[in-house]
Amino acid sequence: MKKSLLMVSLLAVFGWAQGQGYYFLKSKGTAAPYDLNATGSTSVTAAPATAALSAEQTLPFAWNFYGTAVTKFKASTSGYITFDVTQTADVTANTTLPNASAPKNAIFAFWDDLKLQTVTSGATTFPSDIKTFTYGATPNRVHVIQWRLAQASATSGKDITYFAIRLYEAGDFDIVLNYGFGSFSATTGVNNSDGTQGLNVAGAPNMGFGGKNGSYVAAESDVYKFIYGNVPAYNATVTNIDLQKFYGKNQNIPVKGTLVNIGATAITSFNLNYQIDNGAVVTQNVTGVNIAGYGAGSYDFTHGTPFNSATEGAFNLVVWASDFNGSNADGDTSNDKKSATINVIAKSVERVTLHEIFTSATCGPCVPGNVNQKNIVDGKTAGTYATVKYQQDFPGTGDPYATNETVARRGTFYGINSIPRMEIDGGWDGNANSLTNAIFDQYQQIPTVVELKATYHVSGQSVGIDVNAKSYIDLPSTTKLYIAIMEKITTQNVKSNGETEFEHVVKKMHPNQNGAVMTSLKANNPVDYNVVYTFPGSYKLAPNGQTRIDLTKEHSVENFNNLEVVVWLQNTATKEVYQAANAVSWNTGVAENKMATSVNVYPNPANASTNVNFNLVSEGIVKIEVVNMLGQVVSTQVSKTLAPGEQNIELNTSNIQTGAYLVNIISGDFKVTKPVLVAH
Repeated sequence: MKKSLLMVSLLAVFGWAQGQGYYFLKSKGTAAPYDLNATGSTSVTAAPATAALSAEQTLPFAWNFYGTAVTKFKASTSGYITFDVTQTADVTANTTLPNASAPKNAIFAFWDDLKLQTVTSGATTFPSDIKTFTYGATPNRVHVIQWRLAQASATSGKDITYFAIRLYEAGDFDIVLNYGFGSFSATTGVNNSDGTQGLNVAGAPNMGFGGKNGSYVAAESDVYKFIYGNVPAYNATVTNIDLQKFYGKNQNIPVKGTLVNIGATAITSFNLNYQIDNGAVVTQNVTGVNIAGYGAGSYDFTHGTPFNSATEGAFNLVVWASDFNGSNADGDTSNDKKSATINVIAKSVERVTLHEIFTSATCGPCVPGNVNQKNIVDGKTAGTYATVKYQQDFPGTGDPYATNETVARRGTFYGINSIPRMEIDGGWDGNANSLTNAIFDQYQQIPTVVELKATYHVSGQSVGIDVNAKSYIDLPSTTKLYIAIMEKITTQNVKSNGETEFEHVVKKMHPNQNGAVMTSLKANNPVDYNVVYTFPGSYKLAPNGQTRIDLTKEHSVENFNNLEVVVWLQNTATKEVYQAANAVSWNTGVAENKMATSVNVYPNPANASTNVNFNLVSEGIVKIEVVNMLGQVVSTQVSKTLAPGEQNIELNTSNIQTGAYLVNIISGDFKVTKPVLVAH
């Protein structure tokens, strides 16, 4: 009996020892108090530096790595730290892990042949260094080792990335890949004290940078949380469920997501399960897979049985995996399931995708992007997309048609610091030269819950714009209406990139780049927004994008007959664009008929009143009415018999909302229509 108990004990100890190690989970986004450019930090290695190890650094709190206490470390310009402070030479040639030739007792944030080198752009110098700082209070402090502006050793200012390691006083650590641009072949992971046990993220040793391409957006950072402990043989967790915001009734809704294997054994088969509102479990057996363990392997799934509802409502979806490699149970059921809400609504609307392009007449790489985007959208159905182009103040001195508004839309709103750049509906972020038909279709085919219509009319230097929005769900309070008044083609801003014509150039955003508030964006509640904007002063061509025109005193419109307007509703918190619309120009060329000739409406724009002047050919009953963009009569002010000859009728517009309208002069079977802008 004693022998049996001893055998069981030994097996238990052996099994536990074999199961100890790191596994990781990937997530998105960081939050305060973590800060890419934190004040109060200590620079441990400054630029210029290549293939260098820092001096010994002391941890601010007791910490364990692979179950062993560590107190000091060295940081490498090649993107890792080592707790083996006897190491004196940097290792720049990265490998997969574990590896006995790699640095020992090390955490590899982004191991590649890197260097630290400052970059100067215009009047700004961006620092490059390895720095450390600590935030939080005992016993939950976090010690950060941050690499800023780490560059590929073989290039200069072209392949750049920012990343960090965060050591948690309470245990474990994570690796944050903030953002970057260019090409890298890196390794992210861990290696123990003798190189016999380790783990790396998929893609090593040829990983590219993580996070957002080209600019720092905290919510876009890739975060790899490494956890040390007893790893069960089988342990899988659903980390993501991929759902649209809403679906229509009777629509097949795919149950999609990501499964991560954080157990010790590779998964070759499993059951994929989901449940709606605690109803019957829907199961599919998945075979023919090979999902590596310890968090290194993931599987993007689509369940074979979609969900479909004939009724509206919010449905609770729960997804999990079971029965691994036959009938093996999950060793840790606490992290199995992932929940999400499926929103089914009565009606969805076809989307008009918004293409926002950041470009400049001084940007050579912008040319193929502009050409590629135009070639793709020219082959699409008109009205399924809207294009807006923001001229920028760099590279060099930038585009003469850059404005404070277009520059702020790039930097302040989207946090973009490089061009060419393109946003699709506030979601897809990349170079317009990377746009494909598949990407266009992917975003255009996402249904929306918002109907958005707009019309505009140009009179002199004034633009009247009427917008009508209707949502089939309540939109959040962070939703704003954006209006871009653009010139279809410009030619006076030619600079150095070879382009001689520029399309869809933003000249003014109303009221500015921050957008306007549309009140009462509640379900099934149509909302109107009306505005008349008058371009001030005279045309001025700025010398460049660094010396911009003053939008309060002057304008850069080459031809007021060549204007166009795009409007969109966007969530300022998430950047999601709910819907866009190309405003329709009112027909100003309605033919006059024999009922009346020489019809004029003035002043136009009107404030409290306007005059309708016309010659009546013969005596008759004349009705004059004012009609809004929806065809609704908002005012009938004249309906009486008039004698032939010249007529001058004053219309009271003081009680009519600001916006664009049509004035109809009707007599018998004849009608003349003239546009009028009302601006209070």
